[in-house]
Amino acid sequence: MALCCEFSYSQPFDYSVTSNFDQSNNIRQYLCKIASDITDNSLTDVNNLQEWEAIRDQRYQEFLEMMGLSDKPIRGERLPPKVTKTSLSGAR
Repeated sequence: MALCCEFSYSQPFDYSVTSNFDQSNNIRQYLCKIASDITDNSLTDVNNLQEWEAIRDQRYQEFLEMMGLSDKPIRGERLPPKVTKTSLSGAR
């Protein structure tokens, strides 16, 4: 019994857990790198205002498609949202 009690107390030890973002399989690092690459290279084919004006509508349509909004009315008249107010009795 005395032997068991000697080992039941916790012992201090030097151990810490840190995030290692240098791992090649780190998804956060990968996504940050890909996002940076996309941002850094997004305007490589645009050298002046005329080129930008020529591709601006195409880029906007691609953006709307990526956001899932290509079939939604973005410009012009829109219907007001249908709002239903619900509450619990006594809640404010």
